[in-house]
Amino acid sequence: MVTYYLQSPTDEYICLSELPIGDDIVDFVVLISRSRMLVYLIEIKGANFFAAKSSHYKGMNSHIHDAVKQIGNHVNYIEHNYEMLRKYIHNIREQVICGSYKSNYLLGPKGYLDVDPDKDIKIKTIVIGGKAKEDYCDSSERTKFESEHK
Repeated sequence: MVTYYLQSPTDEYICLSELPIGDDIVDFVVLISRSRMLVYLIEIKGANFFAAKSSHYKGMNSHIHDAVKQIGNHVNYIEHNYEMLRKYIHNIREQVICGSYKSNYLLGPKGYLDVDPDKDIKIKTIVIGGKAKEDYCDSSERTKFESEHK
């Protein structure tokens, strides 16, 4: 479902699971776009907890904070090793397209991702986790949390 939401152009994407980045592993990475590649780092914490705290302290569950910290660590690593990571991601993209990549991946129906390997990549992040208890209050807490963690 996430890949469908992210794919642009339609049917051109690569989704990778458990991709090593530095000394850590990101749950999922989705590669999309044309010309300059967009790289989505996705951390998933599951749905076996309420995303927002239900106590008088308010705020988001510690699992969400953990995922945001993980994403921050990935982004920090990328910022300090950008050129190496850019080449690493493009190398994986090429291996997936030619069928020689050894780890888990999903290649979009078009069978390629038409990006320029010499151009910069742009990193975006997504955290998925938790479930809502009180939709309106939880949405308000999430909006507040997101504005504090841009």
